[in-house]
Amino acid sequence: MVVGPTVDVPGHHHPTGPAAAAVLNAAADSAGSQTGGYQHAAYWRSTSTYVRYGETFHRQIWIGHDRKTMLIDPGVDSGVITFASHAPFGAGLTWEQLYALPTDPTALATVLRRCDTGQGRNPDQQLFSTCAELLGESPASPSLRRALYHVAATVPGVRADGTVTDSAGRRTDCRRPQATQSARRTGNGCGQCGKRLG
Repeated sequence: MVVGPTVDVPGHHHPTGPAAAAVLNAAADSAGSQTGGYQHAAYWRSTSTYVRYGETFHRQIWIGHDRKTMLIDPGVDSGVITFASHAPFGAGLTWEQLYALPTDPTALATVLRRCDTGQGRNPDQQLFSTCAELLGESPASPSLRRALYHVAATVPGVRADGTVTDSAGRRTDCRRPQATQSARRTGNGCGQCGKRLG
């Protein structure tokens, strides 16, 4: 899915496009209807595939709840990259902080806006990037995923770019709701900023 904030032009406000909001709200409904909740799991495993310079790479990360995190990404290194402790999720959140986030979209947006992650040209782009990161590689509960998609649907300037082809050659029309959605990891969050969330 290619839905994202537009570039800020001074003096111009870009409202959220109706197609983008429809796609994101449909994703929210789908995410919210799933079962799950991984608050006490030992690891969260995320897999992805990407193409760089014509070569396809299969990436997986095992994020430890209270254990080491391991990354296997042949596009970065030929072996296993181990991190000393668990890696924070979007906005620098620990596993416990992730599960303490509110699931009401308005309250969630307020909390996520408090931490300046530097992931956008303005606070709206930053909010969208944080939502995408949390949706992409975190053990967020279905109710939190629903709220994250609803928050993303309200970000000014978010638009659906029509028919697009991803790096794996799959085509989709982003102007209509899809049964499955994906988000890509966009940064390392604000674990360094020290701002308290929640």
